[in-house]
Amino acid sequence: MASTSRERVKAPLYVDRHPEASVLVAEFRNQAALLALSESQQFKFLHDRVYLALDAVAGRHKVYKVQVGPLGFVLSTNVAEADAQHAATLLRCARELLHVVGQVRLPCGQPLGLTMALSSGAITSGLLGTVSLTYQLVGRCVTVAHQLCKADLPLVATRSFRDTLPAAAAAELLPLGRMDLPCCPGEPVELITPM
Repeated sequence: MASTSRERVKAPLYVDRHPEASVLVAEFRNQAALLALSESQQFKFLHDRVYLALDAVAGRHKVYKVQVGPLGFVLSTNVAEADAQHAATLLRCARELLHVVGQVRLPCGQPLGLTMALSSGAITSGLLGTVSLTYQLVGRCVTVAHQLCKADLPLVATRSFRDTLPAAAAAELLPLGRMDLPCCPGEPVELITPM
């Protein structure tokens, strides 16, 4: 069979492995009120009130914005640019985001609310797909952070995140107990939160 010009050629795979990095996964708490807005209202609200502010905060802290969407976002450190203090950088960013996004109100007057989960560990980053490429982070700590958002706390971190922090910053975090997560059967994840 002769080859045609329509044969698919696989795109080169772009993958980086990061032995130590940190990730922040955030979800909006008041999703019902947000989704009650029309699509155009949601877009304008998220752009004007949330994502412009997120860009400013991420820029100040030199944090990489991996993903944004209608229900939350993902940030990382020590992935796009080297940062030896990646966990401390992300914690400062998270605290500022709690303050900035914590003040955001939906058009109905209700708070948008935010829940954030922080985790550190090995991360693989790269482009997924061959036609419509998407930059993604993959790794146990990324999956753990996504699932920790279901704890519905304003800010929660894993022990691996705390252990990556300098001693003074780690001393400001308090243990909350353990939580079973679907991604870690039989291995409850120790939860930490800022004082």
